[in-house]
Order: sequence, then C-alpha cells, then structure tokens
Amino acid sequence: MEPAEGSHLDALAYLECAMGLLGSVLLKLVRSAYGRYASPRPACRVPARAAWALQELPSLAVPLWVCARTAAERLRHAPNRVLLAMFLVHYAQRSLIFPFLIRGGKPMPLYTCTLAFMFCVYNGYLQSRYLSQYAVYADDWVTDPRFLVESSNQASHGFLQNTRRSQTGSPSNEAGRVF
Repeated sequence: MEPAEGSHLDALAYLECAMGLLGSVLLKLVRSAYGRYASPRPACRVPARAAWALQELPSLAVPLWVCARTAAERLRHAPNRVLLAMFLVHYAQRSLIFPFLIRGGKPMPLYTCTLAFMFCVYNGYLQSRYLSQYAVYADDWVTDPRFLVESSNQASHGFLQNTRRSQTGSPSNEAGRVF
C-alpha cells in the first residue's frame, strides 16, 4: 500500500462530495431531463431496462476486478469483507435484478446513462480500494449499533421496493398494509 494512493483516494472522495453538492444545486436550478421531465424532443435514448443495467454494472464489476487484481490485504478482516459484500449484493440487485422488475419505463437519454455509468465506475473504484486496502475497523464492528441500524435499513429496501401505490394514491404493499 502506497501512502500516495491513500491521499489520492481521499482527494477523489472529496471531489465526489463536491460534485454531489454542485449537482444538487444545479438540479434545484435546472430540471433533470429524465423520467417525467424528459424532453419530448428527439434525442439518442437507451431503453430503460438496458440503461439501468448498463449504468449500474460498473459498481459491481469494478470492485470484483479490483479485488481480483490486487492483494486486498484489508479483506482479511471480517468488517471489511462484510461491508464490501453488502456493497456487491446491493449493486448485483441494482444491475442484474432490478432492470427486469421495471414496469414500462421511459427510455433514458444517452448522456444521463453515460453520466451514471461514469459515477458507478468512480464510486465502485473508491469503495473497493478503500475497503480492500485502507479501511480499518475493529473486528467486533459488525455487532456495533451503527452497523446493525444500517443493515436493517438495507433489509427494509426490499420491502419498500415492493410497495406500490394503490388506486387511491396512498402507498401500500400488496397485502394492503400502509407503511
């Protein structure tokens, strides 16, 4: 592990945060041309399912590639393995399963898909390099309340994904329970 790479990863993480803040401000000023806000003008578009799978796939593929090509020294520790596994399972669902659950879905502008693809490459690299080479957690961290709360948050994601709006417009799941 080179100290220069750790500084490089820190700089990339700060840049990602700054770009996120800038993007948030810009989206308050300009409507995103995606979904219901998509322009009716003809533009190069990608079918929703294909776009979703393609744009999310780097967050799954890049960490697998990084861990296969490097020593991944920190993955000898359970918290690092568990956190990276959670990241991979999340993006496996987002890139390999969710696209097939999309009902209808409007075609996505190519530039939106491209920007999402680039973000997923960037984020996949940062997450995998940090967790595999630099992150230091206590071995009992997986029993820490912060970890357990986030884990339950991830588990509830499936419930919320299955939630559909009823004909009255109020959120409910298929069993009719309102959350």
